[in-house]
Amino acid sequence: MKIFCNYIVLIISFLFISFSQSEKTVINILAKQPDMPETANAEEWEINYENLINSFLAEQSVGNPALKDVEISFSFYEYLPMKENGGSMYFGYLYEISPDLDDGIYDMMILDDRILFSEMSFMESDLVETYFYHRLPSIEIFHPLSEYVKKEELSFNNERTLRDGIYEGTIYGLPYEFDFDVLYYDDQNVDSINMINNMKEMTWDDLLTSIKSSTPNTQSIGLGDDNNLLDLLMEYASSRYQLTKKYDPLYYEIFYNKTGEEFFSSFYNFMIMYTNGNVDESIRITLDDAFADFKEKKSMFFKGKASHCNIIRSEMANTNSTFSYTLPPKYKTSVIEKFLAVNTNSKLDKNLLAEVALALTSKQAQLLRANKFGAIPTFDITKKDSIPEIKTYCTNQPYICDIIEKMDRVYIKDILKNEKSSPFVEIESFLPRLIRSYLDNSDIDGAVFAFKNIFTLLTDDLGIFKILSYIIVIAFSLFFLIIIFLIYKHKEHPYIKVISPIFCIMIIIGTTMNMCKYLQYVLPYTAFMAKFWFIYETITINLIYVPMFAVTYRIYRIFKTNLFMTNALDNKRLFIGISSVILAVIAYRAYIASIVSFYYLPIGSLRFTRFPVATFEGGDTLDNIYIIYLYGIFIALLFMMINTGRISRKFGDISYIFVIFILNISDFIVTRLLEKLSHINYPRYFFLIMLFNCLVSFFCIHLLIGSRLLFVLMFPDNINANSILKSSDLKEFVPLTSRKKYNKLLKKFKENISISFKSKKNSSVNNLSYISKPYNVNSRSNKNYSLYTSANTGLNSKLNSG
Repeated sequence: MKIFCNYIVLIISFLFISFSQSEKTVINILAKQPDMPETANAEEWEINYENLINSFLAEQSVGNPALKDVEISFSFYEYLPMKENGGSMYFGYLYEISPDLDDGIYDMMILDDRILFSEMSFMESDLVETYFYHRLPSIEIFHPLSEYVKKEELSFNNERTLRDGIYEGTIYGLPYEFDFDVLYYDDQNVDSINMINNMKEMTWDDLLTSIKSSTPNTQSIGLGDDNNLLDLLMEYASSRYQLTKKYDPLYYEIFYNKTGEEFFSSFYNFMIMYTNGNVDESIRITLDDAFADFKEKKSMFFKGKASHCNIIRSEMANTNSTFSYTLPPKYKTSVIEKFLAVNTNSKLDKNLLAEVALALTSKQAQLLRANKFGAIPTFDITKKDSIPEIKTYCTNQPYICDIIEKMDRVYIKDILKNEKSSPFVEIESFLPRLIRSYLDNSDIDGAVFAFKNIFTLLTDDLGIFKILSYIIVIAFSLFFLIIIFLIYKHKEHPYIKVISPIFCIMIIIGTTMNMCKYLQYVLPYTAFMAKFWFIYETITINLIYVPMFAVTYRIYRIFKTNLFMTNALDNKRLFIGISSVILAVIAYRAYIASIVSFYYLPIGSLRFTRFPVATFEGGDTLDNIYIIYLYGIFIALLFMMINTGRISRKFGDISYIFVIFILNISDFIVTRLLEKLSHINYPRYFFLIMLFNCLVSFFCIHLLIGSRLLFVLMFPDNINANSILKSSDLKEFVPLTSRKKYNKLLKKFKENISISFKSKKNSSVNNLSYISKPYNVNSRSNKNYSLYTSANTGLNSKLNSG
């Protein structure tokens, strides 16, 4: 019986424990492993880190019941400094974790400022959406936290760090940790101590010169990590130049103007001297290997992070050496800000996740990690006298607080950013590889080219050819305005009236605007200008398509008079109709422009060149309706064009309908050339393309009205079609004769032009005689037969008498 009772107690205890464990809410957090995994003994470090966090939450749950029964499980990503194929570890990391974040496998993520909002840029990159499945992953994947915490509650954090976790007033990342570059050195080495005393005034070149005359005469830098390579390059540049907009709004030009060649030559020489000529191996060394050289006293300095202090202290404890650290030359140090973000796709309650996130980023949690793991808190050191936790930290770590106050922070994202720059995610993915290639091959031109592509677009430096392009576009536009004036002046001539001059004028305006639209690819680039060109192109297309539809319909109806049972062709009604359609479509597209988000998505990348193209997000359904509308007009045009051509048997005589085809083909060719042509001699190519586009527009307008207008100008006596011909007779003026007969007619006119002015009495008849022969003149049923024969009889009698 006693044994049975013991079994019952064991079963109940087991069930109780199982029930208690089943109530635990496990929160999965993604983070990178330590960047010195071998030195830190990563596996042991990760276990201790997770245990510490869970112990802390257990203590906090006493005062915050929401944290009760919460367990943290960390997934530490093996972030190797170099991929075997030489690819970007940064890119590979984001590419691999994106699907897991989308699937909600991770509830939170610890990420640095080089990932958070790294895709945010006015000139975006298609790399982001293509490989990470989101256009703006930082705000699409991570949950906004502003509804759970007020900004004032986070005021203990450094103001800049706090601001870097906020996008458009919404908090997405809570400040978690801070870090920066330092130089570790043997504080028993007299040479190194002398250098430290002058570090504030030294450049990297000065430091290296001093090291080469000392013992040991090298320094260790783990350049196999992409971040470390970028950090060194930017710290080196910052020690030589002022890389701030406050000092020079165009500071970034030093990377690709004449100064750029000098800079990259200097940095290359620095690397050759630093590596004793062995650049290839040195730019692939890991932090662990670099520290091992420092530990064995093979190098005077080890360039690491301030957060490495505890790890290094543990390693150096087994040696007779002591160490300290200092800020890099000029006290210019690259900083890293880490944030804790909540995954929107997590299946767990967001209120719970927000509570845990706030607990893990609290003053107490940051202070605990600083004491146990050497992490650097995100505290605002200037408030150490008013906030007890900050005061405690600075009391325990006075040296760190002191150098934090003295440091001149280098924000890599800020330096590599202007209004036209690539997003940082693209820069970080490709630039380190390009830098290694430049150092391996002494390719200074390649480095300058890469940096120029970061900050500039293909159409930026057109120089005099930009002005010439404007001149030819304006010149052709003025010429087209003269054509419009002449059309209006001779609008009553039957050869002009038959194709509806008001509609021709609208088409010419649309063609002229279409010719000018490529000027959108030169400055300025703004969201407003993107919207402007969006509506501009709507006006352009509709001023061509809709009036062309009206003109074609007009001609079609002339030939189908009997079918339509119409007695007159009312241009006024057609004009009101198409004007209403055009205005309605413009209003529709303006509405789309008002509700969607416009941005620029350049074609190309910093590895090649970038060509600016504006696009928008949202409103796909509304835009598809507009596209269907355009296709509808095109199909109707094609139908009427074919039928009119069959009836008139003069299909070539109304070839101006092919204006749409020519413009579409030209647009395709011009756009592809602008996008794909080499940057070498691109300004000259741009000008030639603009000239080609103007000539195509001229040809289209000639095809539309040129022959008719030329004919009318050579026959200056107008014919009032309303007083002589019925509307159905206008069909005789639709086709012009073949070019051979047309030229023969003009020649004949020149020979007899003096005769045409001798008789005012027969002026109207004479004018008719100069008009091309109606295609069915041999038929006596033709309504113009008598006019035609009488005109020629009169003309022949005058010629014979002459």
